[in-house]
Amino acid sequence: MATGDLKGCLRKMETSLRSLKYPRDVDYQRLAVGDPSACLPIISFAFTSFSPSLAEHLVECGVELTGMNDVRFIENVYKVLRDVFSYKPLLTKQQFLQFGFAERKVSILCDIVGLVLNKHKELTKESKHTNKPKRRQPLKSCIKNEIPSAEWDSVGSVGLALQPLVEKHLGGHTAPVRIVHISDEHPAQKEESEKLSDDEHREEPARAPESTECVLASQIRAMEVALLESVGRLEQRLNLMENRVLSLEKSMAGKITIQSNQWENLESRVLLLETRLALTSAQDFYSDQSELKTDSVSASGSSSEIQQPFQDKRGPAALSAPTVPENFQERLDRIVCMMKDTSNILQNLEPTI
Repeated sequence: MATGDLKGCLRKMETSLRSLKYPRDVDYQRLAVGDPSACLPIISFAFTSFSPSLAEHLVECGVELTGMNDVRFIENVYKVLRDVFSYKPLLTKQQFLQFGFAERKVSILCDIVGLVLNKHKELTKESKHTNKPKRRQPLKSCIKNEIPSAEWDSVGSVGLALQPLVEKHLGGHTAPVRIVHISDEHPAQKEESEKLSDDEHREEPARAPESTECVLASQIRAMEVALLESVGRLEQRLNLMENRVLSLEKSMAGKITIQSNQWENLESRVLLLETRLALTSAQDFYSDQSELKTDSVSASGSSSEIQQPFQDKRGPAALSAPTVPENFQERLDRIVCMMKDTSNILQNLEPTI
């Protein structure tokens, strides 16, 4: 059946329900939209009401499909399909109980009806085979309807049935009908009949172990199927984990991970080193300037005398020149204070690297 052929699925469903002899009315409009309330009664009838032999077989397998809500019912139905019929539906249990998936739901219903019909035929054949009585050899009886004083001829072979024999004459004339019972002259026939009855009584308890063996075999098959499914799920999870590990290794190649507190500590130390470097460079520059100044003063006193009147002539602009090193000194003092504060903070924190 082609995919997307919902009308064809519904026609096939109609023929399947006719073969199932479904007695109720079917709402095909609700089936066409995938309403689960239109599907569940058909499944319930197929498993519980259509075939008494199938219902008994399910009870022997330990499956109950009556007196429960929709979720428990569909769980047991999927269990029966998996264990008894070895059939895996195309939808999950949650998808089957939702609206939609109409074509797949109708296809699953058709498959269930076909499986139920085949199982019903199989169980009826088995029941006929087990309940069929053993055929006994046909008996040859020689019954003569003569005058009452005549002797009867010898009865045929052994195994005459323990029921009255009636000879019916057909024709225009009427003759007396004689009913002959088995006499005590044939003890061997009675012994054989007793043996046959004993054998039948022995076969009846022998059937009970066979039914238990069937139940055990079905349970073992169910356990094997469950184990295979669990192994498959574990293998899928293992493959997913391996793929994730490989992708993580590729993404983290050449990278180093570090904690946030360690990174903050590292940044603070780098800042401290940069501050120290700036301070040392500033101190070196200031010392060089002071050395140059002392050298220029000691070189000649006349130069200072010439500079003094020159400075006097420049006026207040010359007086503001010494303030430049003073501002630089203040900046250095502030940097030193900041370094001290930073070192105190770092000493309070425990080093992590």
